Amino acid sequence: MRENWVDHAKGIGIILVVFGHVNRGLESAGIVMPGGAYKLVDSLIYAFHMPLFFFLSGLFFVKSIESRGTWRFVGSKVDTLVYPFVIWSTLQGGIQILLSRYTNGNATVSDMLTMYVRPHDQFWFLYALFMNAVLFALLYWREAYRRGWPLLILAITVVLYLLQDRIGERFNVDFITRFAVFYIAGACFMPLVRRLETVGMGTIALVVVVFAVLEYVFHITFGLNYERTGVFSLVLAFFGIAALACVSVQTARSHVDWLGQLGRVSMQIYLMHILAGSGTRIILSKALHVHNWTVHAVVGTAVGIVAPIIAWQLMQRFRMTWLFNRPRAGGMR
Repeated sequence: MRENWVDHAKGIGIILVVFGHVNRGLESAGIVMPGGAYKLVDSLIYAFHMPLFFFLSGLFFVKSIESRGTWRFVGSKVDTLVYPFVIWSTLQGGIQILLSRYTNGNATVSDMLTMYVRPHDQFWFLYALFMNAVLFALLYWREAYRRGWPLLILAITVVLYLLQDRIGERFNVDFITRFAVFYIAGACFMPLVRRLETVGMGTIALVVVVFAVLEYVFHITFGLNYERTGVFSLVLAFFGIAALACVSVQTARSHVDWLGQLGRVSMQIYLMHILAGSGTRIILSKALHVHNWTVHAVVGTAVGIVAPIIAWQLMQRFRMTWLFNRPRAGGMR
């Protein structure tokens, strides 16, 4: 049974992702956020929104691996993560090289040669998610799971998170040290999902208020940035996940259906939104000579969400879903 609130959480999360990347692109292009608030807003979002997606993915880890087995599970991740990673990294990288004179990145052919080793732009997420999924698949043992295996692994990943700066980035291990704790937390939380769906408005409001207070203390009182990882950033991320999950439960109850619909195509939006958002910025600034941050942020975010949805619908119509899903024997699906 699909958890409806999860789609809503993905919907809210993908809006934050698109806005965050649009805002970063504008900053790089010299279209500055009013009031010098760029760094604060950027950190407010990045403190929790990507941990959220690892948590949501981890929710279904145990069910998926028990129904498929280890190697079929890994194979499914090759299909849903590695395949689109290669396709869209190549497509986006190629387009960025062709349009390098108009973009912020000045992409080169040498960049294309390194992006499969150290992912560029938004594609690091697929790379990191695959690494975490495979790691936990190899560690998974059903009997150990029923005896508290996830809690033990959770404790280990907390330590890895706290030591990530010392461990470093060699062999992309930072994708594990920074995000494994959220993936396995999702696996630990899954048995409690039904309880989340029964929480009242009072509890939801309390969790949201606590999260807002933590964001204020972390960013304003202590003047920290999301990259300053430690106990506080970990607690903040988990409260952000909890707050957004609670809000998503309420939006699902209230039948805010468009959020759920966004969540169900969040992967397609994620893969295509940089091209859509960057293209919008180029057209507005270079062709229309618009340099107002608010106009760029609103239009860029809207196009970054809507354009990929339209493109996905067209791809389905013209049987081009192979751009997202590995073609099966006997024809493309």
